[in-house]
This record gives sequence, C-alpha cells and structure tokens, in this order.
Amino acid sequence: MKKFRREFNLPTSTSTPFANAPGFEVHSTLFVNLFLKPTLRKARKRGRRPQQVFIPRARANEGIRVEEVRLIGPEGENLGIVPTPQALAKAREAGLDLVEISAKAVPPVARIMEHGKFLYEQEKRERNAAKTQKTANVTKGVRISMRTSGNDLLFKAQTVDKFMKKGYKVKVELFMRGREKGLRDLARKRAEEFLTLIEGPYTLDQQPAFHPRGMNFMVSPAKQAPVAAEQKQEVESPPQE
Repeated sequence: MKKFRREFNLPTSTSTPFANAPGFEVHSTLFVNLFLKPTLRKARKRGRRPQQVFIPRARANEGIRVEEVRLIGPEGENLGIVPTPQALAKAREAGLDLVEISAKAVPPVARIMEHGKFLYEQEKRERNAAKTQKTANVTKGVRISMRTSGNDLLFKAQTVDKFMKKGYKVKVELFMRGREKGLRDLARKRAEEFLTLIEGPYTLDQQPAFHPRGMNFMVSPAKQAPVAAEQKQEVESPPQE
C-alpha cells in the first residue's frame, strides 16, 4: 500500500476515523489496484505526445571534422578533392554554408549551399518516404454481393478509384449467400463487370479466387512508365502551321 501511495502521490498518513478498523488496509489496496491505478494510467496515456519522425542532421561548416572532402560548387560543378579548411573558406567567400551531403563516401562529399534549405529538403524527403511506406502497407477493403444493383456497384468502383489515387491497395470481396456459392460462372462475370467499372489504371495483384464466404481479389494502382523526353516534347509543342 505504501508503494502505491508513493507512486500516485497519495497521503502517507490516514486521517480517517476508519484507519484503524480491521480490513481497512486490504480494502484500500483493492481500491488502488482495481480503480485508481488503471484510471491514472489511462490519463497518462491520453496525455502522451505523438511519436515524431527522427531525421538525422547533416554536419555543416565547423561540424565537418574530416581532413578533406570532395567539394561540389553552388551550381553543382565538381571542384575535386580539397582540404576542409579551404572548402570552408570558399563557402564563406560565396556567402553560403559547407554542408556534408554524403558522409559515407570516401572522402565525404560536401556542397556549398544554404544549410537551412538543405535541412528543409531533407525533412521533406524523409516525411514523403515515411508517408509512402505507410500507405503502401495499408490495404483497404470493399465488399459487394451478387444482389448489388448497378448504381451501388458503380459507387463501389468509384470508392476503389479514390483509394487507389491515395496509393492504397484494395481488396474486393464478393459475398455469396447460400445457393449463390454454386453459381461460380455468374460470380466470375460479376467480378469482370466490377473491374470494367474501375476508371483509373490498376494492376490485378490477386486473381479472383473462391473462398468459403464467396470470392475475393486484390487491385493496386498501376505504375505508369516514364514518358520519354522526345515524346513529351512532341506532346507539349503544338504543330506549326
């Protein structure tokens, strides 16, 4: 009981008239274990801050302790391997910072640029990568049935399009009841009809397969191939008359 009083800042002395009554210590311990302790723990959990993404800071200026670096100029030009003090002096002359952009290279690669701009771009890349990884691991679900009307089927297909635009994979489940489980040909036609209603480009990751409750299949956003530079220029430039 004294342990719980110290943990939850309870008074160590009992001033109630029932303090010396038989069984008072036992009932107080039960009260703390069954009610007070879980309540305070929930309150502590509600007050916790969300976990933040850890982004390692790149070394810059005097923080670069190596003897020499491979120096990249402000415009991206390669200035070769130079001593670190000389590279720092060139950065000072340009009114910029010397930022280590690749610490694992031999020798490390440093660039003359704005340190704040580099940190902003690095943080932006890390957050986008974490967001993309989180989205790729999440699978959304849509359920249809053999009795779903045409309008409802179209609405479900639009829902699949919305999920795939956000980068999610979608598991479509065709629920079949009773004797409907014997109509496998109609179920396949129903799945093909639903796939034709999806407007956006998609990839069928899992072919329609039957299970005890019906049929399911998996679709994901299609990866578009990069457009060649010549084709892009032909599309953007209108024909001259």
